[in-house]
Amino acid sequence: MRLRSPTPFRADVCERGLGSSSIIVRMPAIRKLAVEATDNALLAPELAAGIQRVKSAKSIGVRAGNWLTLRQAQALLNAPDITTPVNRGDQVQGEVLSEKVVWQMLRPHANAAGVPGIAPHDCRRSCAKFCRAAGGELEQIQLMLGHASVQTTERYLSTKQDLVHAVNDGIKLRVAV
Repeated sequence: MRLRSPTPFRADVCERGLGSSSIIVRMPAIRKLAVEATDNALLAPELAAGIQRVKSAKSIGVRAGNWLTLRQAQALLNAPDITTPVNRGDQVQGEVLSEKVVWQMLRPHANAAGVPGIAPHDCRRSCAKFCRAAGGELEQIQLMLGHASVQTTERYLSTKQDLVHAVNDGIKLRVAV
């Protein structure tokens, strides 16, 4: 098997029309594979070091996604009939906790609530947004979501700095003249 240098890989994914977010999520996997290959003497350390230096794509724009309104979230929460075993989660078809099962359980309730296109990740995103709107601290939301950095959480919530109501304006310190 002939290994290509990291720069042609980056060019290849760009030529395939992958968006910046697709490239961003692939690069850590490539870097980890290079480290594993080096640890197992399958790849020269110099080549692995070169792979580590390949820059990822820049994040362009704001991630498109669906956020539920409070009314939609309440309708979705009220959609299941919790008196039946399947809606309590006692009887789930398929592998427990797999993504397919979550979709299978969400779809009929989303349709009943009037939000047929909603995805499980949209519910997660909406929950985070509601927590923030209710005064939840960014760091706590970060922990809830399992994000490694607060910057990821900020992008996830589409958080922008509020210069009109800057947080540091609430500090009651004054410079003595």
